[in-house]
Formats: sequence, structure tokens, C-alpha cells
Amino acid sequence: MRSSFEFDPRSALLGAVAVVVALFGLSAMQPAIPASSGGLAVPQPLRVAGLPAGKDMLTVQQGSPLTVPDGRVFVATGIGLSALSQSSDSEGLVSIVADGLTVLVVGLGDSRSTGSLSTQQSASVFQLPQGLTAAAGSEISATTKNGAAVLFGYLEDA
Repeated sequence: MRSSFEFDPRSALLGAVAVVVALFGLSAMQPAIPASSGGLAVPQPLRVAGLPAGKDMLTVQQGSPLTVPDGRVFVATGIGLSALSQSSDSEGLVSIVADGLTVLVVGLGDSRSTGSLSTQQSASVFQLPQGLTAAAGSEISATTKNGAAVLFGYLEDA
């Protein structure tokens, strides 16, 4: 009886080469483990593109404007009140001012009306929509009538 299986040396050699190439490729994808760590991989700090480093995070207090440094862009992330206040309703409005122009006004806080006065029940922060930026050289600040406005954000490379 004749067997339908025949051994072809060229096919066997080609298959062996393919296995070696695949194993070599897989071994190249393995992370290097430093010998000084006792054979254990030591995690390195992870830096994700698009997320600010802690040193780039800023708060701009009312009365202390920020001039955006050359080569940087200020990205605003939030605006708020740094203190509790008792004020008229219009004083719950917090503004972002860039180069002398008001670019955004936000009403903040849990207010309870008592006649013409409103009591701010807690310090508040409002998360800003993405995309509010100030270019290098711009002077930015946050303002409110009670003097407790704070602008939050970070500096990004231009």
C-alpha cells in the first residue's frame, strides 16, 4: 500500500526557518529585565502624552495675574471661589479675564436667597469645557466682587 505522505526536505527547511523567525520576533518583544533588580522588572514612571505634569499645574489667585511664559500655552481647566462668602447675588459671578477682556463669566456656589443677600454655602469649583487657552505673553486672571476667585489650569508647550 502506498502512503500519500511524502517528506520534502525543502518544505521542512522552510518550516524550520519560519519557526525560528517567529520565535526570534517574539523574544524581541519581551521587556529587558535589568540584572541589578534580581530578575524582577522594575516599573518606570509612566508619562502619558496629553496629561500635564504636576510641575505644570497652576492656580491663579485673584489679584495675582499670570503672564503666560514664552513658548508655553496656558490651558484653563476650572474656575472657582477659594473662600466662603456672604454677598449679593451678582457677587457669585466669577470671570476669566485675558489681556483686559472678560472671556468667560460663571455663576458658582449653592446660594440661598434671603432678601437681597445670598449666602454662599461652600467654596466652589466649576470645571471648564476643553479648549479654553491663553497664548504666550497673555495676562490672565480670575475676578469676582468678593476677591476670592481662583483660576485652575496648566502650562503646555506651544
